[in-house]
Amino acid sequence: MIKVRQLIPSQLDKLSDLSLGLGQLLFASTVVPYIVPSIEKPSIFVLLFGLGFAIGLWIFGIWVVKEGKS
Repeated sequence: MIKVRQLIPSQLDKLSDLSLGLGQLLFASTVVPYIVPSIEKPSIFVLLFGLGFAIGLWIFGIWVVKEGKS
């Protein structure tokens, strides 16, 4: 049988920080090329995938903090 260990609140905060940071990195790396004209733009599929993944990471980070507080 597998034992499942609960994370302590400080570990949940770090997981949330990591998720939010990765979301910001993905957002910046997919949106900045469309703002700065000298950088080569990725395809629209890459833009949508990056934005969707970034939003998903942000939602996960907020959810982890909310679940840790309750």
